[in-house]
Amino acid sequence: RSICNNVVVSMLCDRQGRLWVGTNRGLDRYDEALGGFVHYQFPENIQPRISEIVQLRSDSILLVTAGYGAYLVGDDSRLLPTDAYADSANNHYFTHIFEDSKGRVWKTGYDNTVVMRSNGKFQHIQSKGEPMGIVERDGEVLIIGLRGIVSYCEGKLCDDVIDMRVIAGRDVLFSSVGTDADGNIYIGTRGSGLFRILRGSHRLERYDVSVFGTNLNTAKVWSILSD
Repeated sequence: RSICNNVVVSMLCDRQGRLWVGTNRGLDRYDEALGGFVHYQFPENIQPRISEIVQLRSDSILLVTAGYGAYLVGDDSRLLPTDAYADSANNHYFTHIFEDSKGRVWKTGYDNTVVMRSNGKFQHIQSKGEPMGIVERDGEVLIIGLRGIVSYCEGKLCDDVIDMRVIAGRDVLFSSVGTDADGNIYIGTRGSGLFRILRGSHRLERYDVSVFGTNLNTAKVWSILSD
């Protein structure tokens, strides 16, 4: 059984090895025993765009949508709506969601604002253009924006922690972000290929993608997943 829609927006390989796929019209999970995908039914038969899927520290699966809010996957596989991550009653649009090692939850919407939820309170943080993703390393949260990277560490926001000279003078637009098991960060672009920040480094560098057997230097990289 195939996924419910061919437009894949987000993916997650969780700590139990399960593959979750968020599409333009709903959520699917790969079932190895069935050899295909299981489709999840939303309340009132809506078919939302799944902006992002994450596994929380509690091991619960949380997914956020474009216009229909956030949902937790229940033990019985039901999708349970939750308002815990909405900073206002009418804010049901999510583009990204992320939980850091301190239990703070970061979310983004369709403005250029990142919202951080800690102890039930919300803090608004400005990114460099539309937020493309959020990652963490060594207690530092990096917010990848359309046109740059800012860092949030020890309650302070800094915009000069990453050496960006590799793209100086070029109109590079970031589009996606992911990490691998070694703590390296990979950043995709809209037509300028793939970049990375190695663990322990604060320098952005072009990633040698010759291992893929093709030249991705001018590729559009919309999604990054490390299994």
